[in-house]
Amino acid sequence: MFQDIIRLTVQRIFNDKILLGLLIVCLLGFFVGGFNNNSKDEPPVSRVLESPSVQPKASEEPAIPSAPGANYASKVQLDPSLAIDFVKWWMKMSMDYAPKSAAQSHEAATNWMSPEALKAFNEAFWSPDIAQQVCSGETVGAFQPISVRAVAVNPDHTVVVNLTGTLVLQAANARPIANQVQMNLLVHKTSTGLRITGINSQVSTASTSIY
Repeated sequence: MFQDIIRLTVQRIFNDKILLGLLIVCLLGFFVGGFNNNSKDEPPVSRVLESPSVQPKASEEPAIPSAPGANYASKVQLDPSLAIDFVKWWMKMSMDYAPKSAAQSHEAATNWMSPEALKAFNEAFWSPDIAQQVCSGETVGAFQPISVRAVAVNPDHTVVVNLTGTLVLQAANARPIANQVQMNLLVHKTSTGLRITGINSQVSTASTSIY
């Protein structure tokens, strides 16, 4: 009897086109829905292939600190009065010829000069011979500044400061020698402060008859 009921129901469904259509729609919805649910459990193949590997950003890399005088690129306007004050401060270290403090002072002054400026300064005022004589006490010296003034402001925002003075050196058992000094110093403002990036100097020996 149960089989007869099923057979009659199936015949009725096939004879009724509306019921047959509804049955087909339900069956399709069941299979399609099940397929979509299964597909959500795994990532699409295209996303797996196109997913970039994680790389550190350039901004995340640690910055390498620059040594004093290593970078002289600057677009910041430098006030001439500030350049003058800087040269006066630097001059106390670079033109120190006292035997007890000269070596330490000149070492400190090198941190505020570019390699090119340091080379020019040492050739004119702090050669190995002079350094040895002063530090050993064989020669004593003193620098007396006369004027420190800004003479030019360049388009790249550097400032030329002119320094004039008298450098007196006296070796043991010898007469003192007075040297007239003129220096044009190129002062540059960098990200780490002010630096002297160029030196043009003239040294002339004055008459010693007055001693």
